[in-house]
Amino acid sequence: MSRNGDWEDRIKNVLSCPDNEMIRRVSDTRKIKSGKQIMHNFIKIILSSYYDQELKQMVPVIKGIPLPRKDYAFQLLLYYLKLQNISQYTMKELGLFWALYLMRFRIYFANSMNYLVGPDPFNSTCAPRNFSNNQFESRFMNGFVSESKKSGC
Repeated sequence: MSRNGDWEDRIKNVLSCPDNEMIRRVSDTRKIKSGKQIMHNFIKIILSSYYDQELKQMVPVIKGIPLPRKDYAFQLLLYYLKLQNISQYTMKELGLFWALYLMRFRIYFANSMNYLVGPDPFNSTCAPRNFSNNQFESRFMNGFVSESKKSGC
């Protein structure tokens, strides 16, 4: 299957997920402004930080939500944590790609401690730029969580 076919299949999977209807979206979702894609939660993502051309084509069609099942579960988690009336949490995100979930966490818990860890030098520059563009701060670490850089499960 071609790379475009892979993305077409991904778009079909996203659109067919019933969790899509349960996710709150802001009105600017799907727009591109000054080289930044507006996601469903008003977080601005630098286009080159996540599959540049593919994201430009995909996000408008999927209404800003690339992983609806994960996004809906995360939305429920944030709601649950908010009900606990605790003002500060600690969140660690492993992967350091575009840091979308950690930025969303910061919206709900501005006083929280945040850490991002990732082995890829390119991605290690993308997440801090996305944080900066959304006026968030965090701690970024270039590294990996294993004995070696070997990928796989």
